Amino acid sequence: MGQHCGRRQPAGPDDRSSYPTALDVAVEKGEVIYRTAHGSEFRTTLKTVTLQTDGADKPVHLAVDGAYNDMPVTMTATMQPFSILRQTKTPYGIDMEAKSGDMTITFKGTATDPINADGIKGAVTFNSPTSRPMMQIAGLPAQQDIAMQMSGQFEHEGDLWSVTQGKGMVKDNPMTITLMRLVEGDHGKPDHVTADIAFSQLNLNEFLSHQKSVNPSETDIPLTVDAAPDPLIDAHLSVKQLSYNVLRFSNMTLAASVKPGTVAVDMLALDYLGASLKASGKIEGADKGAAHVGAAVNVSGADIEKLRQALGFGPVPIAGRVDMQMRADATQKTLNAAVHAADVAAAVSMTSGSLDRKVIGLVSADLRMLFNKPKGMTPVSCMLGVVSSRGGVGQALPLRIRTGDGTVAANARFDLNRKWFDLTFGSQASTTGRFALDIPVRVSGSFSSPKVRPASWSAEGRAMMAQTDRLNVLPAGVKEFALKNACYRAVGK
Repeated sequence: MGQHCGRRQPAGPDDRSSYPTALDVAVEKGEVIYRTAHGSEFRTTLKTVTLQTDGADKPVHLAVDGAYNDMPVTMTATMQPFSILRQTKTPYGIDMEAKSGDMTITFKGTATDPINADGIKGAVTFNSPTSRPMMQIAGLPAQQDIAMQMSGQFEHEGDLWSVTQGKGMVKDNPMTITLMRLVEGDHGKPDHVTADIAFSQLNLNEFLSHQKSVNPSETDIPLTVDAAPDPLIDAHLSVKQLSYNVLRFSNMTLAASVKPGTVAVDMLALDYLGASLKASGKIEGADKGAAHVGAAVNVSGADIEKLRQALGFGPVPIAGRVDMQMRADATQKTLNAAVHAADVAAAVSMTSGSLDRKVIGLVSADLRMLFNKPKGMTPVSCMLGVVSSRGGVGQALPLRIRTGDGTVAANARFDLNRKWFDLTFGSQASTTGRFALDIPVRVSGSFSSPKVRPASWSAEGRAMMAQTDRLNVLPAGVKEFALKNACYRAVGK
């Protein structure tokens, strides 16, 4: 029976100089129990163990038939002769293969302390079409089959276990393992896992859906936070092509950690529809099995045309790329629920782009349009929109677009759940020509087929358009982002 009590500091190997030569050894019906500092128990049952060699200078053959945590395991190993084992300062060569169900593990390397199975270093391979044996051995539920293959350099020294220079495949998703390291915790303290893994492609729908055929739009991630996690985790993950739900991302990089009561995303960066997104945030435990999610998001270079197609909008008269700063908060049980129910405050900015000249003419009700309809696009010198929403329902106010042909002011209400919006916009009289009547326009209805009709500026509507105090209630980062936009100075004018 083994007992792990606190951190065991690496020590020099035991003196092996007088170790006897065992020509034929057989052991039956043995059992070894290993208890960690956290009280976890790992039980090894030995049905038969045989050790055989033809002499002190001949290879040693080891065969084990048994079970680990009630999972049948067989192991065969060819080791260096006893004459090498007696050379205490010489690493001892081991060539081993272990099988359990469909799982096969091979190791070829050395151990500086083979008697205590320590100071191990060498090449390891792992292959399992289902990974169920591995999950059962670890005492974890196996909700689905996940084919895994891996090879790399393995080391075990004292309380440190690691794999480096690794390559493999997880459900047809190729991966590279720069580092996977486990440091066993002191008595009563959690273990600490550090991982740095890269995927050329990763389809999360394959891992998060428990059914073999499922609609990708139903893929979801539970927001689970452990008050006392074991192990603690620091992970760095990069993915060239990432699929989640019906979305497709590229060049994703994630740095995250699992700590007591908190899952922290220190950095998330990815590209989507030509735009770059960077975010950070935390997931913290809340009541009734839910979790609170708070995130700050920065988007740069989002192409309006690509976004409107992704959202199901009809053609829009503005072109260019926008930047956005956003803060989102939600308390929910799953990621999809948090996205749909989040409280959002955001500022959207454009510093270069173009607007259809007919919009300025229409919004300003320029009489010259009766004789000569404007053609082409006019450059946008700035655009600013402040957006707030709850559960996908919100408003955009203020909204300003400044061009060489005039400045457009607007306010909008929207419901992303119904794909509905109501937009009223008009020109600022001080920026248009003398033939402009500056009659506002209202566009409302579904994203795909809205209705356009004249509107009127009510006193309430003009007051809303002139609001400046809305910027004062924005989160600090969002407010600072909005203040940098030249269109901010148009607010209230």
